Amino acid sequence: MSDSSSTPDRDALHLRLIDHLSERALEPGDQLPGELDLAQEMNVSRPQVREGLRMLEALGVVRSRQGARRTWLGFSASAFAHQLAATLRPSARAVVELLDIRQALETAMLPRAMALMTVEDKDALQRIALEMVERAENGETFTSQDEQFHRLILASLDNELLNGLHAAFWSVYGSYTEHHPPNEDPVPVARMHLRIAEAVKTGDTKRAVHELDAHYYGVRARVSPQSVPSASVEIGGAAVTTP
Repeated sequence: MSDSSSTPDRDALHLRLIDHLSERALEPGDQLPGELDLAQEMNVSRPQVREGLRMLEALGVVRSRQGARRTWLGFSASAFAHQLAATLRPSARAVVELLDIRQALETAMLPRAMALMTVEDKDALQRIALEMVERAENGETFTSQDEQFHRLILASLDNELLNGLHAAFWSVYGSYTEHHPPNEDPVPVARMHLRIAEAVKTGDTKRAVHELDAHYYGVRARVSPQSVPSASVEIGGAAVTTP
């Protein structure tokens, strides 16, 4: 016997509500139509509308107050990613999982981003990387420049959700490393960013993707060494296991 309490239509109703309300060109703070009006407009039952609106309230898209009509707070993919960050505990696992997502997205999307980048974009990326190296060699932190670098490297795609996930990662990562600073030499980390920037500037897509991928592998190892399997490499004919 099928469970009539959960169907694709019911499960997707909150998404239909977002689309329906977005088509009204509502501004944040505008009042929503009543439940009965929405039910008639969307050809669904009033209880279904109420359930969908509760989902939107949980997502922070709609706000309700006792004795007043619901108000529209607006929806964007970027804002949704920010809300995701607010629900994540700043743990090593959360950081590593977000890193996995970023690594997969950034390495896959970098070739297309490079094709869209202007000369000015590439120059700016190299300037940020050079500043990171300079700060690292002077014993200064470069967290802000690191964040700018990764925001700029895919900025040409103008992908709102990607930008939101980027912000979500840095929010969680910042909270985690505040209490668990990574034990690392910052100079090689900064120089790795410079190698990425140089590959981007010369249009060497294969090298840029390789350097970016290697960078993420290193970050995961520094944040949570146990999450990254060791690799065996040959040095002078002898097998050496790397952390």
